[in-house]
This record gives sequence, C-alpha cells and structure tokens, in this order.
Amino acid sequence: MEKERVRKMRLLMMAKNRYSGKLMEENQNILNLSPANVTLRLELAKTFGGIVNKLEEHLKPLVLEVGVGEGDLSKYLIRETKDVNYEFLDVSFDMLMRARKNLDDEFGDYAYDWQFVHNDIETLLRADCFSPNIITSAWTIHNFSWDFKKKVLGNIYKILKNNYMKPYKKEVSSYFLLMDKIYPDDLDLEEELLERQISRFSNYLGVNHPIIAHEYQDYQYEYLMKESETIACLEKIGFKDVKILDRIERDVLLVARKNEYE
Repeated sequence: MEKERVRKMRLLMMAKNRYSGKLMEENQNILNLSPANVTLRLELAKTFGGIVNKLEEHLKPLVLEVGVGEGDLSKYLIRETKDVNYEFLDVSFDMLMRARKNLDDEFGDYAYDWQFVHNDIETLLRADCFSPNIITSAWTIHNFSWDFKKKVLGNIYKILKNNYMKPYKKEVSSYFLLMDKIYPDDLDLEEELLERQISRFSNYLGVNHPIIAHEYQDYQYEYLMKESETIACLEKIGFKDVKILDRIERDVLLVARKNEYE
C-alpha cells in the first residue's frame, strides 16, 4: 500500500514538472542561450539584499526558493547575504543534489546550515507550520497550467509570514520575488519574442531539441503568462504593490508585497 502511494505521488510530481529528461540534463546550455539569465538574476539578488536589510532591523529572515534547479539563482542570493535562513525546494532530487553540490563548492560549510527540500511545490506550500519571510522563484511558475499556477500563487501568499512585531506594534512586509517568462501585452511583440528565442535554441541546440517543443507549449493558452493577467492574478490573491522591475525580451523581474512596512 505504501509503495503504491509513493508511486502515485511520483507520477503526480512528474505530471506537474514539464521541465525534465533532456531539458534537465542540458539545463546550463539552455540557460546560457537566454538573454535574461545573468542580468535578471543579478537584479533580483540586489532587490533581495535591500529587502533583507529592512527585515534584519527586526528579525532574521527565512527565505524559500521555489524551484532551486542547480542553484543558479541561489548563488546570487547568497552572495548578497549568507546570514539568513535558506530553504531550497525542488521536485527533482537530481537537481536538488546538483544545487547542493554547487553551493557547497562555492560557499563551503555554509551549505550545511541550509535546508534542501525534495518535494512537490503544492505539498510544501500547504504546510501550515512553514512561514518564510521572502519567497523567490526563477523560471519555475510558468511551467504550470493556469489552474495550478493560481493554486501555487495563492499558497505562496498564504504561507508568507504575517510579520506582526509586538514590541514595535507594527507589521513588517513579506515579499515574493519572481523571475519568469511573462510576455508583454502586445500580440505582435510577444510572437516576435517567442520566435527570436526559438531561433536561438534552433541555431545552437538543433531544430529537434526538446526545448523547442517546450517553448511552444509554454506559449499555449493553458500555460502562457502575460503581464496584465499575471499582475491581476497576484492582486486578486491579495498582494500589494505588484511591480515589474525590469524586462529583458519576454522575461521579467517582478516583486509583490504582503502586509505593510512602516
């Protein structure tokens, strides 16, 4: 019975993780062909550092990265500040172990103070006992269908900590920082940006590489993230001050806030 339960859970996790197989094997080649790969990570980390500095006036933040992959974003976050509590989540055990090795290679003993969580995003984000102050994610949320995206984003809002500081009688904001594939609200431009990225992948990885089919699937209505729709979804959930801080072609850096910071 237990084996059957585990088998069903693994099938469920696989169904929700479209970025698998050869895509995971060649993840670095794929990332290196994306113009936003380095710049938006740097900008997200700088924004993250500013938020941590605010929070550290009152508490030591707990930070959750959703979809850690090989630790590509994590490295930038940690370079900004090591002195926070990090938890790194991924549905792929292989990716999680790559992230752990990569972070251990660069940061040594610090890596043993952080938590590496192998779980599907929905299960972890339903945990009532888990309340991070900051949640980050890079190129993960777009992989989910919109029905599932709404659940995930709703749970992200729900578990972000309500930072009511009794000694100060104030609330300190919690934050969601998102780097992802969110197309502009311009049909001609979004089609141009899609084909531009497809061309890069085709030229360097080959026209039959699975990333091509993955990109076209991302552009289907079931998965497609557009700027106004994504912002409206986050605002409806309850996030405040939802802003696109920067855009590089179809990829954006977005920040959203829960509660007031005084």
